[in-house]
Amino acid sequence: KFLEVWNLLSRRFQEKTKNMTVIICLDDNNGMAFNKRRQSRDSKVMENIRELFGEPIHIAPYSEKIFQIAGLEYTVCADPASSKDGVLFVETFDPALLADCIDLLVIYRWNRLYPADLCCTLDLSGFHRGESVEFVGSSHEKITREIFEKIK
Repeated sequence: KFLEVWNLLSRRFQEKTKNMTVIICLDDNNGMAFNKRRQSRDSKVMENIRELFGEPIHIAPYSEKIFQIAGLEYTVCADPASSKDGVLFVETFDPALLADCIDLLVIYRWNRLYPADLCCTLDLSGFHRGESVEFVGSSHEKITREIFEKIK
């Protein structure tokens, strides 16, 4: 499965299209943050992101600390969504705002419910769900990584 994902991502970058891959962490109700705290802090998720992506990931300043701790390559942008291409890690805004730019979506699900105060409202009906992989995280017994590709 890892090779399938890697090949998909490699093809996408070789095409050099002006499209975006978005990475997001969600609970079972598509919550992104609870009690004004991130849901994305898990060292195993960060390791998984490092394995999948070889280029610097665009992040907001809010995400810099967890990327530093994980040793991931990143580019801090005041408005990372303005790049409209590359890989973007999203924690602080709804990726539905980028729906037209997203061609690949990587979702890490916690398989739990939190009292979310920020949710993802991105409509996935325009995406095809590819692989789904479960693994043990450092903070959760089960994390599910799902990869969605935009239907063209």
